[in-house]
Amino acid sequence: MWPGETGEYVARGDRGICGQGRQGNIYPGETGEYVARGDTEPVDVLKVLEFHNSPEGVRKTSGFCTNRRASKPDTAYRVGKQAQISAPTKQLFPGGEFPEDFSILTTLRPKAGLQSFLLSVYSEQGVQQLGVEVGRSPVFLYEDQSGKPAPEDYPLFRSLNLADGKWHRVAISVEKQRVTIMVDCQQKITKPLLRSDRASINTNGITVFGTRILDEDVFQNVNDAAVM
Repeated sequence: MWPGETGEYVARGDRGICGQGRQGNIYPGETGEYVARGDTEPVDVLKVLEFHNSPEGVRKTSGFCTNRRASKPDTAYRVGKQAQISAPTKQLFPGGEFPEDFSILTTLRPKAGLQSFLLSVYSEQGVQQLGVEVGRSPVFLYEDQSGKPAPEDYPLFRSLNLADGKWHRVAISVEKQRVTIMVDCQQKITKPLLRSDRASINTNGITVFGTRILDEDVFQNVNDAAVM
């Protein structure tokens, strides 16, 4: 066991498997947090973006679980409209390589009715290569080095509503030409991802949290976020 970024303890184990991806199996930990096990270490997005230093527009608030017997309550971060949180993508991936197959794991509570981007990765030319849009109908935006898939082919998960004012645990797994989203270890939906063979994401640009460039809507609450 090891402490998570929010102060609670999470565990890797062989019980309660929620789903699978190329990077490994996704398990619920002792506290229900999603933990990905694979050959590479996870990237702690909130740590790299220095949420613990309370940047402007970000404040700590109560997290998913406010009463734990064996550990401290969860801490979450509320992101305000004035927040401008970004970093060079190479700070998240110092080796300069974004994994071809990967998972994004987070616990979040968007503002009710809101549709906004949780995470966006831009190339040095300002092209949005990766985006996780959460809300009434989550969208997974992905554009590889060849411009694939086309915007009209971005995976859209119409049957999911993450903007209902409740906390949700979300796992997104990308493997080859498909993307799978799992919500609260119950709902699991797989969609085609019509990207190129050997698709790649450029790491010479920036990663933006809580919104995307020129957006007015801002994501509100996040408990933790990790990219593998």
